[in-house]
Amino acid sequence: MARYLRCNVRDGWYHITTRGVGRREIFGDDRDREHFVKLLGELVGRYDVILHAYVLMENHYHLLIETPYGNASRALQWLNVSYAAWYNARHRRNGQLFQGRYKSIPIQGDGSWALTCSIYLHLNPVRIRALGLGKEARAAEKAGVMPKPTEQELIQHRLTGNVGTRTNARSWRRLLPFTEVAQAVETVRGAKWAEFVERRGDWGRDLALYVGRMHGGMTLQELATHANMNLDTVQSCVIRVRNRLKKQKKLRCAYAQVMQTLAVGAS
Repeated sequence: MARYLRCNVRDGWYHITTRGVGRREIFGDDRDREHFVKLLGELVGRYDVILHAYVLMENHYHLLIETPYGNASRALQWLNVSYAAWYNARHRRNGQLFQGRYKSIPIQGDGSWALTCSIYLHLNPVRIRALGLGKEARAAEKAGVMPKPTEQELIQHRLTGNVGTRTNARSWRRLLPFTEVAQAVETVRGAKWAEFVERRGDWGRDLALYVGRMHGGMTLQELATHANMNLDTVQSCVIRVRNRLKKQKKLRCAYAQVMQTLAVGAS
């Protein structure tokens, strides 16, 4: 049977997983892990891959990466071959280290799915069967012993970064409608949404789209409908704000004020 073709796209986000052959360990000690982390640093420099998160387990690893140049296959091939050759030489072994090709799952990077994936990666070490940490609380929640949080508590958790409660993007769209995001931006900007929504490059309009995408879990189509724009323009606005937040202090302050306004409104 032919292998599935890889989906390599520019600015793509991927959850990468690679296991040891026969589920055997691929990290024997701290030196193995330190060398692998060193290779991750070289991976970023060689292939311009953006590494958002990583987790090293005994017999597998997880990565959350972004590929501005659509070169995930080349980058991961170099990583796995480089580490396998070093590992075999150090431990005086021969043969295959990894179980087939790496597993690659494309995800939406600008919405809540990237956050959900990052949470999964970071909780992976405490959810393994050998440790069993957190299983009693999850079992109690499933059994209905623990009270379910209210909608206001869910929104508060989401806005303040407390992601202990698992809620999918569709639920967040019900809890945090775009009208509330627009109202928060109106408060910070000092103008009505209708006054700046059609202004090209307006920071208030772009910031509202960014918050709706990143914290409301809204799709590009939903945002395009609210702003009367096409999908490509909405995506460009979201990316523009994400890049400017790294450089512009004034925009970061406005962003923080909008988030604070939403958090106060949810409390």
